[in-house]
Amino acid sequence: MLTVEQLHHAFDRQPVLRGINLSIDEGEIVCLLGPSGCGKTTLLRIIAGLEKPISGDVKLNGSSIVPVPVHQRDFGLMFQDFALFPHLNVAQNVAFGLRMKPLSSAEQRQRVQEVLKLVELEGYERRSVTEISGGEKQRVALARSLCPRPRLLMLDEPLGSLDAALRQRLILDLKQIIKSVGLTAIYVTHDQQEAYTIADRIALMNAGQIEQIDAPASLYHRPHTRFAAQFLGLENIVEMQAWRSSQFNERYTPPDHAGQAKAVLLHPAGLTLAEKDTPGTLPVIVVSHMFQGRFYTIEVEIEGLRLRLDPPSSRNSVPHVGEEVGLRIQPEAVLWLD
Repeated sequence: MLTVEQLHHAFDRQPVLRGINLSIDEGEIVCLLGPSGCGKTTLLRIIAGLEKPISGDVKLNGSSIVPVPVHQRDFGLMFQDFALFPHLNVAQNVAFGLRMKPLSSAEQRQRVQEVLKLVELEGYERRSVTEISGGEKQRVALARSLCPRPRLLMLDEPLGSLDAALRQRLILDLKQIIKSVGLTAIYVTHDQQEAYTIADRIALMNAGQIEQIDAPASLYHRPHTRFAAQFLGLENIVEMQAWRSSQFNERYTPPDHAGQAKAVLLHPAGLTLAEKDTPGTLPVIVVSHMFQGRFYTIEVEIEGLRLRLDPPSSRNSVPHVGEEVGLRIQPEAVLWLD
């Protein structure tokens, strides 16, 4: 449905986007994930028509939309601050986007009722937006974006101003609503948990480029580069020089395609602890452990290398600091990083 081709952009001669290529299918939710300054919001603004690229193209169903004004693209936009009008009530805010549509007053009222029901705000029509909660404001902003029935919905950090518990509840509702109406959506965030929850695919961005694009589970379990692993909080990275001189190298031979790998990631999802001298394990020393609620964070050391594991907190016993235990590494947990 949407194609971005070799998109470049800069501010004050400082490159912000460096040859972005991206394709999005109809009905798909794609998340632009990355740290501040990586270019994700600039990419969203160019697709929306709020910025003009220096070079490259944006195509909708095969036709370039770069020359098309923002108000003629028929896209919906939702921002972090919601941008609600305080002098208008809930229904008037939701109906605001219908001013450009050739609809009668009755048709507009019907459309507003439909989207308020969809976001579970029936009966809120006459309420002031200054007297509702943050979560309710988020739903009003979403309803306003949905009311004109856009071809593409774009959301820029829409939950960023809400507390963590509320974000967890609303992100699930947001995905269900977008999927229920069959919308295509682009969702911008720096929060990987939000991205995992809402996205069909995640485009991980770094310094104006797409580092990796994948389904959420594939991105987490098989990051391709050092940046991807570190951004996702996967810290068990061993430099190739240290790897070759360690016990690991004797047990795990790199595949042919990993000849140019710069480092190795030992994914914590494939690391488990066992009793000392258990067959098939490597001897390690526990150097720290911390209770994190549903899981522990345990650090172990082997040959001067520190590795982190996250076993569930339901396990019967946790090894003591200084204790020698066995480390079992599943073959699929050994990933060769570009």
